[in-house]
Amino acid sequence: MRNKEDFVCIILILLIEYALSQDKCERGPCLGQFTFGHFLPRSVFTTKYEVSPYQCVIECLLRKQRCKSFNYRRSALSCQLCEEDSGPGGINLQPKAGLDHSNINTWRNIPVGHCKERNCSWTERCDSSKADSKSACVKMGNNLDAVLPSI
Repeated sequence: MRNKEDFVCIILILLIEYALSQDKCERGPCLGQFTFGHFLPRSVFTTKYEVSPYQCVIECLLRKQRCKSFNYRRSALSCQLCEEDSGPGGINLQPKAGLDHSNINTWRNIPVGHCKERNCSWTERCDSSKADSKSACVKMGNNLDAVLPSI
């Protein structure tokens, strides 16, 4: 293995494959499905850098009115949030080595704190970082739309 990021990606892939084989989403978090080596070439509305695949899922869920899927580039640890999903049978996807795609509706019961029940507008994302443990919708583009800290 070349580096720590490759090791982390391999472990994540193994965990995802295991979770999918168990299909126990009703009991807790359900890891979503990736289409490896494919990406959605259009409808990207923002890109996040230096994020894990799980952080990419959270970023998409915080914008659930607008974000329907995401592309993830393993080599750059970058995430493109998309306004569309891959379509029936992945018809909208194109092959590209090093890029993986996932529809957000395949990720169920993922904890997003106080943002779970909040539906922000198309131009907002949910912020649950307030000290009073409440969430709020904030316009995208301010400093809250920056990269999340590592997890």
